[in-house]
Amino acid sequence: MNKTISWLAILLAAQLALAAGLYWGSQGDNFEALGESLLTTDTSLADKLVFSSPDASVTLAKKSDAWSIPEYHDLPVNNEGLDTLLSKLGELQAGWPVANSSAAQARFEVAEDKFEKRMQLFRGDELLADIYVGTSPAYRRAHIRLAGSTDIFSVELNAHDVYVKNEEWLDKALLVVSDLNSVKGADYTLQKQDDAWSLVPEPVEDALPLNTDQVEKLADTLSGLRIQTASDSVDGEATMVSIGKATGDALDYALFQQGDDYWVKRSDQAVFFSITKSDFETLTQANLAWLTEEAPEVVAPAMPPAGMIPGGVQGGMPGGLPQGMSMEDLPPEVLEALRRQQQQR
Repeated sequence: MNKTISWLAILLAAQLALAAGLYWGSQGDNFEALGESLLTTDTSLADKLVFSSPDASVTLAKKSDAWSIPEYHDLPVNNEGLDTLLSKLGELQAGWPVANSSAAQARFEVAEDKFEKRMQLFRGDELLADIYVGTSPAYRRAHIRLAGSTDIFSVELNAHDVYVKNEEWLDKALLVVSDLNSVKGADYTLQKQDDAWSLVPEPVEDALPLNTDQVEKLADTLSGLRIQTASDSVDGEATMVSIGKATGDALDYALFQQGDDYWVKRSDQAVFFSITKSDFETLTQANLAWLTEEAPEVVAPAMPPAGMIPGGVQGGMPGGLPQGMSMEDLPPEVLEALRRQQQQR
């Protein structure tokens, strides 16, 4: 009897544990199913944002519906990334806190004096929201705490999307051109008409034709040029390239190299931008010869004379073959000569 009661007690405990697990699990990491918005303000009202970490800070400002970086030459912001972040903040669900003690604030790194990231949203001088972002409990989730509250929440937020450096928010596509129709270098001018590029003026009769691969590489580099960082000044001798567009004025590009850094200054911008070495080399090496040179001819490796395997090894020993070559790669007449040598031994 006692044994039966013990088994029933164990079974009941297991059922209760299972039911509790299903209940708590259905609520999500932070009871987000409750559906309460974490922020009480509309993030679209913000016109100034301050994102910071213990060792870096960036301020973004909104003017005439456009975001810029005032302390970084007032350059434009990557709007796609910022819009995604603000939308995500507006969708955060509060639910139940995972903790609310001072010790937990330090442990989850959402304390005033110990945090990973901090986001402050302003409208004018009014502080709309002040959010501390801390440790990550799971992939693309973060612990956060609102300033003035002790409650700590686990929410769907990637802390890596909260950039705290000027160059991280910079619009890397600032120099992208969508309607490129001419390119001028030191000794060439290219014109695009009906989706086809040609030299202007027309080349002489015996001139080499355009290498379309090289031309498209140059055009694609100019059209899709992406920047990395910005600087007030860069010294050195410049290589010049100019472009024309279907609409708007022509643009001049001055290209500089400083050690392992590569820079471009465009005529419609007040500052210099760093670019990749690959893009720099494409823009600076382009000249008439480069744009018209024929693709190099692929030369087959020289075949060995009859009776001798490359490398000076006699008698068909495969050790004398060049790397990557097998006996099957030899011409039939060489194979026949080797066969005869073997028969004579």
